[in-house]
Amino acid sequence: MDNTNNMAKRIWRNDMPQQQRDRIAAANTGKHLSAQTRRKISDALTKYWAGLPFKPATGETSGNAGQQ
Repeated sequence: MDNTNNMAKRIWRNDMPQQQRDRIAAANTGKHLSAQTRRKISDALTKYWAGLPFKPATGETSGNAGQQ
């Protein structure tokens, strides 16, 4: 099975380093998007993030964690 398309997708919700967050914020600073475009992006990201589980704090994974 080819998993190359899934390699860039996140497994956990809270697993992004602050340095990466800062780079993304800097790249998006100054971009002007229409209200409709912002709404579409917001709706798509809300749906995407709702499907990701939080990373367990203890380092243990439950039986279905990370699976969709």
